[in-house]
Amino acid sequence: MRFVCENKGIPISCSRPITGIHHDNFALEQSMREILKEIKNSNIRTDGLFLNADAGFDTNKFRDYCL
Repeated sequence: MRFVCENKGIPISCSRPITGIHHDNFALEQSMREILKEIKNSNIRTDGLFLNADAGFDTNKFRDYCL
């Protein structure tokens, strides 16, 4: 699972479970679409939101997605 937490570490949304046989960046954009949709549907404010992620998520494709 992938989690998005607020600045104090409290989870505000998560992805569906992902098997451990995949690299961290497997289906990353799809997971983030689902997570962000859940956050939006929950009326959670995202003003000033930033992403602080592990190096396993640092790909050019994901950087482009986040822009």
